[in-house]
Amino acid sequence: TFRKLRRNISKFPNQIAVKALLDERERDVRFWRANNSGASSSVFPLAQNHGYKSIGLAMVGSRKIRSARLDQLFSESQLSHFDHWVLDLQGSELRALRGAGELLSVASSLEVEISREPQYDGGVLYPELRDFLMERGFREILAEPYFHGIAFFERRSAAQTQVVTNR
Repeated sequence: TFRKLRRNISKFPNQIAVKALLDERERDVRFWRANNSGASSSVFPLAQNHGYKSIGLAMVGSRKIRSARLDQLFSESQLSHFDHWVLDLQGSELRALRGAGELLSVASSLEVEISREPQYDGGVLYPELRDFLMERGFREILAEPYFHGIAFFERRSAAQTQVVTNR
């Protein structure tokens, strides 16, 4: 729960918990609740052939929630000392990054949940997410080769960006 998250991060200075559904634009969205204590809940229903059928993962309900853009919640000065971002948004990572707008320039590194095969109906797949980040000055450091995992990106230096854009 959100209360538990706030309690868990309270021992870390300069960390805050924000209860918001991040998106590329402000709107009412359907939010699907998963049967694993909500851990796999998403703005997307599960894909037909998601990789977790063997453990019985399913959506058990939904409700409408108002989404927000990250750049509507924070200013650049408020996020300037948060240069490593972690995104685990159940297929909605690209929508949240688009909603960051120019705030993405604050991030020097990213840890992002990825899917190489559809896990959520409408969720982003790794190649599209990687291309989006590379177009914005990041390079891939490591991407787990599994159907669903984590990828790490870091901002390229100005010299590296020049080489990539001159190809």
